[in-house]
Amino acid sequence: MAFGKDYGMLESGQMHKKVQLLSDGMKPLGWLMPPWFFRMLISIPGLASDFAKFDRFCADELDWRVEHTGQIEKEGGRKDIMSWLLRAYQNVKKPQQDPLLRADTKLIIVAGVRQCIKLMG
Repeated sequence: MAFGKDYGMLESGQMHKKVQLLSDGMKPLGWLMPPWFFRMLISIPGLASDFAKFDRFCADELDWRVEHTGQIEKEGGRKDIMSWLLRAYQNVKKPQQDPLLRADTKLIIVAGVRQCIKLMG
């Protein structure tokens, strides 16, 4: 829904191994600490390696989606969630470098995985 990709989780009933990064990477957020303290902790090398992997996964998905925008929209005019967000970046050379779009990407991935887990039961 978000990137025009199918990870096959609903069909298989199994969590995709890259999506497991979500669970591992978001564990530090469960500690409910102030944002400034969280930012400080994740800057310590090795302490938040799972969060860094999740962050990299999200960045890679956004890079892939930006690079394949023309191809995805050619295929039958198909629209996904990122299509609508990327419309605001039509004249921007590297929209994936915008911190707000990167944050939106993480939010979309988290929401999509939560919904998929709910549907898998």
